[in-house]
Amino acid sequence: MLGSSGLGVSIDNPIAPPQIMLEVQRLRGFDDRTAYGKWHMGPGMVIATPEPGKVLIEAEAHGLDALAIGHVSKLPGIRIKNMGAVQAEEWLNF
Repeated sequence: MLGSSGLGVSIDNPIAPPQIMLEVQRLRGFDDRTAYGKWHMGPGMVIATPEPGKVLIEAEAHGLDALAIGHVSKLPGIRIKNMGAVQAEEWLNF
């Protein structure tokens, strides 16, 4: 979605990965970067919008759990606050 725009995203409030994801990560011996790269570690869907408040209100009205997890950035790439099983790095960059 952002590749051709030159923009990036910073996910500074990520959804905590489900415990089963962390356990599978440990069992497979994956570092956090590999786990996030393969499984995304939790979020079922991400919506990029200039009006997150409206999306959150609409989600709540339909009984959906929703959370603002980050923002679009002028820096290309994806930056994620790490919540993986290993947590050797505070931030992961893709």
